[in-house]
Amino acid sequence: MRFPTFVLVAILILGLGFAAPAQEAQSAPPGGAPSSNVHLEKAKVKLALKHYNEALQELLQALQQEPKSAEICNFIGLTYLQMGQLDAARTYFKKASKLDSKYARPYNNMGAVYHVR
Repeated sequence: MRFPTFVLVAILILGLGFAAPAQEAQSAPPGGAPSSNVHLEKAKVKLALKHYNEALQELLQALQQEPKSAEICNFIGLTYLQMGQLDAARTYFKKASKLDSKYARPYNNMGAVYHVR
């Protein structure tokens, strides 16, 4: 049985909506900024809602805190891909694959860039 997209998005939002504030409180030092994981999880929700500019801002903040994260670079690439910015998407997929050559997702997503072109 397939769920309608809005049901899946609602489940994702509800699931992360309750967890994110608690996680943010645990991971942020007193008076400090949220961790890269908090930014990444917020970005995933915004991507699911197709709020690409907001997702990108969260991801760039996460990347500032964790510049060697292949996962964050891959999600930035996905965001750019959804926005139709193929050169930027390819740049971040390449960066992700260089950071972790065994992480398969950026290679797969790079194929999507070439398929769209």
